[in-house]
Amino acid sequence: MPHPLTQFYEFGPFCVDASQRLLARDGIPVPLTPKVFDTLLHLLQRSGTALSKDELMRAIWPDTNLSTDASNQYFCDGLAEELINALAKLEQIRVVARTSAFSFKGKETDIREIGRKLKVGTVLEGSVRKSGNRLRITVQLINAANGYHLWSERYDSEMQDIFDVQDEITLAVVSALKLKLLGKEKSAILKHHTDNPKAYLYYLKGQYYRWKTAPDEFRKCCDYFDEGPCGTNKGSRIGWHTTRSSSLTRSVSSGS
Repeated sequence: MPHPLTQFYEFGPFCVDASQRLLARDGIPVPLTPKVFDTLLHLLQRSGTALSKDELMRAIWPDTNLSTDASNQYFCDGLAEELINALAKLEQIRVVARTSAFSFKGKETDIREIGRKLKVGTVLEGSVRKSGNRLRITVQLINAANGYHLWSERYDSEMQDIFDVQDEITLAVVSALKLKLLGKEKSAILKHHTDNPKAYLYYLKGQYYRWKTAPDEFRKCCDYFDEGPCGTNKGSRIGWHTTRSSSLTRSVSSGS
């Protein structure tokens, strides 16, 4: 379940409201980019404690290495893509395509610049920490015009609850955007490919490698889709990969 922050910190003429993610000087808001605010808050929460650069990097930039296992990158990318696909089903908003959104991945680009380049009014960003079956997902909705947070939440859960958490995040984003869902839209955005968490991991791994261009890596996509415990469609690999060139698809399908 979510664990919102509620702390206030004061130093000199400055005041930090962690729940609203706001820094003010003499009562006047001071605009900060999300990561700068995260860094300030992390240091305030650990005032008097010596922090190494590596500790600070792990705390503030978890997306660089989502967990102690770098191979879990597929999980973060997969969740992001699933959220993009869900929100794209809403007729009331325009959602930037995955390729455009992922072009900023791993870059410390100012939110306002991202908004200008993508021509969007709001930006959704987040991080995922995965250790074994434990998950910590942080999601933030930001006004792209001024860089201020519109909404932020943290979700701690077990892997077996991933579908409930995904639904909760999707509905929370919809609520933060002040959108009204029709019955059919709610059913569409909460639709899952499977209700089996283990099969879901295979699906996310397959999706991750689907975007790779090297034949050896792309072949892993087919392998993960075929090896999933849900009984995938063996023999119909080519149908899943229409975005790739015919020569590459033939190469993967034939195993050459």
